[in-house]
Amino acid sequence: MPGGHVGLCKLLAWNGMSALRLSLPYHDQRMPPELHRADYIVSANVARTLQVCRQAVLDARRAIAWLHAQGYERIGILGTSLGSCLALLTTAHEPLIDAEALNHISPYFADVVWRGLSTRARARGLDGHVELDLLRALWQPISPRWYLERAARSRRRCSSTRATT
Repeated sequence: MPGGHVGLCKLLAWNGMSALRLSLPYHDQRMPPELHRADYIVSANVARTLQVCRQAVLDARRAIAWLHAQGYERIGILGTSLGSCLALLTTAHEPLIDAEALNHISPYFADVVWRGLSTRARARGLDGHVELDLLRALWQPISPRWYLERAARSRRRCSSTRATT
């Protein structure tokens, strides 16, 4: 949703913390005019979903590098639902992140799509063509489950709520 998390950024700023809000690929101003929802970030095109999620992680890492270049020394990341999966992937690959907060995270990216309220329509496009277990295997590179140990070894502070499976 446009403006999502802006209120949180304002609250953080009010409490003396700087905040930078990123839009995921195909969200907000990054959405092609023919779309009304961010349908391309997760779709029946399994390979495109992998590529778009990779792009989201690269975008976040570039933003973090920019923050670091501006002199910020303590950097955290927050994600909700799909964003929590991408935030964990970013944390697993970005040593400049000091803390993460993951809201409504699932160990398997496929489960977010299969069972999520906003992604159910896209999961229907896969129904009958691919089973959940196969989709879990195909989307393993973007599933938090495979990066948990790596993120834990980084000794970062992490807060998560309601893991779903």
